[in-house]
Amino acid sequence: MSAITLEVCVDTLGDVLTAKSAGAERIELCSSLETGGLTPSIGMARNAASCGVPVFAMIRPHAATFDYSSADIDCMLSDIECLQEAGISGFVFGALDSQGDLHERNLAALIAACNGMPATLSRCFDLCRDPMASLEIAIQTGFKRILTSGASATVSTGLPLLKKLFTKAANRVIIVPGGGVTPESVAQLLDNLPLREIHASCKRLIAAKPTSSSAVNVGRNEAQDRFCTDPEIVRELLAKINSASETTD
Repeated sequence: MSAITLEVCVDTLGDVLTAKSAGAERIELCSSLETGGLTPSIGMARNAASCGVPVFAMIRPHAATFDYSSADIDCMLSDIECLQEAGISGFVFGALDSQGDLHERNLAALIAACNGMPATLSRCFDLCRDPMASLEIAIQTGFKRILTSGASATVSTGLPLLKKLFTKAANRVIIVPGGGVTPESVAQLLDNLPLREIHASCKRLIAAKPTSSSAVNVGRNEAQDRFCTDPEIVRELLAKINSASETTD
């Protein structure tokens, strides 16, 4: 295992196995990654949990908003309970209020439902009005990690805020850079941040198959591009991480 943990986010069981075999040290399990990730199915979670590395499940009932209704929160609480029974190692979630701040009451309820299992604050953090105040709320609420691009489109453009977050966190919570992490961009993070963990999708594009204009549309289909985990990207990213760790030892 490298000194810096690589977490790879996936949305199929096949990609769980691909990421793990390529060297990923933790999996973030979702469905519908094209929407930013939603709660995975129980069946996928149960099978993924036996892959041999920790698997953290996304808890996100829909992609409409992070300002959840009471019914949404009830669903999320039930999902946490069911996914615990499925053998998941931890959870990833977030919740905002109507003002764009972390919803402390809802987050406290979700943390309590985890029963001591580690929880990562999702990238809803990047939508917060005040990242520094939100950092303190996340710590006080009990999150072990914060996944963030530095409130920017990618970690590269978010690097100035990431630096501030690492400094203010002062090892009270693990800051996990994620969003546009590639073998090409990771060197900038390694050179500028005291990294303990990195989050990446390690995806490659699968081009759509040609189809006739008369094809029936039943939702997402072969006529749409999709992404899958590329084991070579996982290995290349790990090689860059390990090389940097050896240089600093």
